[in-house]
Amino acid sequence: MNKMAQEYHVSSRTFGRVVKADLIMKLFKYRKMYLLNEATRVKKKARSSYCSNGTQTTQVSL
Repeated sequence: MNKMAQEYHVSSRTFGRVVKADLIMKLFKYRKMYLLNEATRVKKKARSSYCSNGTQTTQVSL
């Protein structure tokens, strides 16, 4: 899309608006995202229990 905008000497944003309004096309593609299964969810939770400085945090229930 950027190359086409350069050919017509307009900004990519202007070209994108024209494509969206006149041609009724999308300016981007959808990509599939991964879904977390139970194993990766557990790993992610274990990693998130550490702070950014490397110390482990604990949760206290009252």
